[in-house]
Amino acid sequence: MRKSAILKAAAMAAITATVASPVSADPGAERGDPAAKVCARHDAMTKHLSVSYAEQPLNLALDANGNMVEVYSSNQGSWTMVVITPAGVACVVATGEAWISLNPRPPGDRT
Repeated sequence: MRKSAILKAAAMAAITATVASPVSADPGAERGDPAAKVCARHDAMTKHLSVSYAEQPLNLALDANGNMVEVYSSNQGSWTMVVITPAGVACVVATGEAWISLNPRPPGDRT
């Protein structure tokens, strides 16, 4: 795992510890474990990603379980994927670097 990913995981664990929420980080998050979950209220997660990483919401989707999947990205290419439950709990499921946005064709456009 890259050093920046480990630092990001540790920072995400720190925001969970400072947010008044019944949700907490998996203990592995503090060690930079890629399988560890970091969760917080959606508004706190959005603020932290914006302030700490200059990441803004880029894409939204619904998963098969009724959760919202949100991708945040910065102009520097860092990105974070978050799953938000209907109760407003946001958990980081993936982070990385070198995000590239594609411009898909409109539906029905075959040119």
